[in-house]
Amino acid sequence: MVSVAQLVEHRSVARKITHSNTLTWRHLTTIWLQQFLRFVPQSSHALKPQVNGRIRRMNGVSIWTWVFYFAVISFIAVGWWFIWQYWDRASSSEQLRWINVDNRTMYVDALKTMITASGIAVALVASSAVGSVRNKNPIVEFSAKVAVVCLVSCVCLSLTAIMALLRGYELAQAKFTARSRATGTKVNVEEQGPLTNHQLLCILVLSGLSVTCFVVGFVFLGRIALHF
Repeated sequence: MVSVAQLVEHRSVARKITHSNTLTWRHLTTIWLQQFLRFVPQSSHALKPQVNGRIRRMNGVSIWTWVFYFAVISFIAVGWWFIWQYWDRASSSEQLRWINVDNRTMYVDALKTMITASGIAVALVASSAVGSVRNKNPIVEFSAKVAVVCLVSCVCLSLTAIMALLRGYELAQAKFTARSRATGTKVNVEEQGPLTNHQLLCILVLSGLSVTCFVVGFVFLGRIALHF
């Protein structure tokens, strides 16, 4: 029969093992967070430890930094989710892949707007006082770099998307015209036609990348404004 002293001893050993495992997992988690946070610049407006229920810092990084990156990832995920939903429906429906001159003009104008806005934003960042402030504030320096890279990428990707859209429109129009003539069908408007799946996928990927760079770039520009 097990005595009371033996039961107490077994419980003590079990508690030590559990505590040791907890410390091990905490140690590994701390090491992983430290390695990750090396690439995340700390905010200049550091929050104080939690007092009376206020938001505190987590592992040396402001809680608002975590919220900011979560918002950026959410914007990207939602945008690509919409693109995927459209591709999932359009890949099996020729009607959703149909393009005409009005649709082409509308999407080209949208891409031109992003090109203009991105170019103006990059010029403002390059000529502003960010250069003198970034040495004092690492988060401003990091955000400025990300914003400029994303906006310049947006300009390049938007131009490529415009070229892909125009070429896809030309091929769709030629295909529709040839098919109408082959079947003897008379159409009133020949400036239209269906895109192929490969053409649509190319246009969607380029447009999605350009919109992603556009949104991320301006979000990081807004972050710079909050840290001046």
